[in-house]
Order: sequence, then C-alpha cells, then structure tokens
Amino acid sequence: MNGRNGQAFAKANQVSLDPGGILDRRTLILGEVNTGKTTLCGRMLEALVRETGPDRICVVDLAPVIPVHLARKIGRSNIGGRMRLPDRQGLLYLPGEIEPPRLISETEAQALAAAHRNLVEIGRIFEIFTLSKRDILFVNDISLHLQAGGLAALTAWLALAGTVVANGYYGRSLGLGRISIRERRGMEVLSEFFDRVIHL
Repeated sequence: MNGRNGQAFAKANQVSLDPGGILDRRTLILGEVNTGKTTLCGRMLEALVRETGPDRICVVDLAPVIPVHLARKIGRSNIGGRMRLPDRQGLLYLPGEIEPPRLISETEAQALAAAHRNLVEIGRIFEIFTLSKRDILFVNDISLHLQAGGLAALTAWLALAGTVVANGYYGRSLGLGRISIRERRGMEVLSEFFDRVIHL
C-alpha cells in the first residue's frame, strides 16, 4: 500500500510538523486503535492554525462518541476520540452524529444498517464543507465513510481542498467482518489519492 509519494512508517512524535510539509499536500495518517492518529492530526491542525490562521480551515470530525460500556465490550477503555481544537474562533468544526457500527451491533446486518445511517450523516456534513469554500480540510476517522460509502464521492469532496490531512483506522483489532474488510480495502485504495501516507 503506497501513496503517490510512498508510505512512511513512524511514531507520532517523530513526524515533522513543519507547515511547509503539510500545506498544499494530502496527508493520510493510518494505524491501529490507540496509536495516536487523532493526536497527530490535532498537532498538524495546531501547526496550520499558527501558520495560516483558522479562517481557511474546516475540520470534519467523524469519530463516534463511544460510551464507556461499549468500549469495555472490546476491552479498550479509550478507543476513538474527537479532535482537540486549538482555537474554535474562525475555525469551522463539523462533528457528526456517528454510530460505532461494530460496537452497537449483534449481527453483520445490524452493523451494515448502522454504517448506512452514518453515510447519510457524513454526506450532510461534507455538504456543509462544500458550501464553506474552505481550502484546508482535516478529517478525523475518514475510514467511517468507507464502511458503506464509495470512494468516488469521498475523493470528490477531498479534491475541493488544496490541503487535506486525514486519519483513519487501518488494523485488525476490531475484527474482520464484512464492514471491516470493506473498510480496510477502501483505505488501501484511498491511500493512492494522497501524497503522503503515515502509518503509525
């Protein structure tokens, strides 16, 4: 799996936060649960807010809010997480009402139905981004779209921004059901759309 300029394997604290390496490029951060994907994305957001100010930036946050009892279901108390924002004033922040399909479902059919409900919400959020005309886009948990959605719509939204920083799940700890397999394959193809792929 290689992005357009290859894939880098790194720890979150080893990745350069130089705005020159982020602006006008597409950066995708991949990894297992709790590897620091969202934290690194947040640090890049802070770097660009300092460099460009907040008025050009939109953050699409697709991370589900996961209750403690659901996190315990898979033995991970700190799974998931929304972006921490350095300064909301002027920054367009678009959180979604997203469900965690694998955690709330007892069957594959239930999980797929939840993923399709999410897809409607994700489309609504990206429509707001489209109308915003912001040219710097951050996406937290981009892999949620790929559980039921296609790559064409997603890449069309991403192409509207000159700078994209996104993170997503790419692992095996959440199981290998149909949704997980679809999500993993989608992330592998999506990586080709990006200039830089960082695997944590």
